[in-house]
Formats: sequence, structure tokens, C-alpha cells
Amino acid sequence: MPWRQVQLPDAAASGEHRRIRAMFEQLYVAAGEPADMAMFCAHWYPGHTPLVLYFSPGSAIYARSLLQVLRAELCDQPTADLTLEIGRDDALERVLKANA
Repeated sequence: MPWRQVQLPDAAASGEHRRIRAMFEQLYVAAGEPADMAMFCAHWYPGHTPLVLYFSPGSAIYARSLLQVLRAELCDQPTADLTLEIGRDDALERVLKANA
């Protein structure tokens, strides 16, 4: 399964980021905190780059409606430095192993 991403323009990034994070967290908890569901944020430089949120492949199973509303785009596995936003502490390691 592919990764998905949402790019937020700098002007809207911080408020929209908090809103998306809260909605994703509700879905994550309601799904029983699955090991393959996670949201990450690429390193962000306010004023210079868009904020990019990445959703693990398993997120499509549990957060399909949210990803559709956000118009999350399919993307390759991210290569940027990522910060775990929602998910298990070992989420990135688990997802990378599963997609190896």
C-alpha cells in the first residue's frame, strides 16, 4: 500500500496542522491504536517551505474518510527527516520494515 501526504501552505500550516492532528488522533484511538497507523511531519521551516504531513500505508484502512476529505495524495515512502505525530513510538521502523 502507498503512503499519502498532505501539503499545507505556510500561511495556514499551524492551525490546520493542529486540526488534522486532533482528527487523526481520534481515529487512531477509536481504531485501537493499530501498529500500522501513523502520522508523521516532515521537518518544517516556517516561512520557507510548506508543512508536509505523511500518513503511513495502514492509515488508509482506518482513516480513509479523513484522507479523502484532506485530499491526501499518494506518494512514495518519504525520505525526509520525519517527526512522529500520532502512532506508536516504533511506528516508522515498523512501517519501513513492512514495506521493505
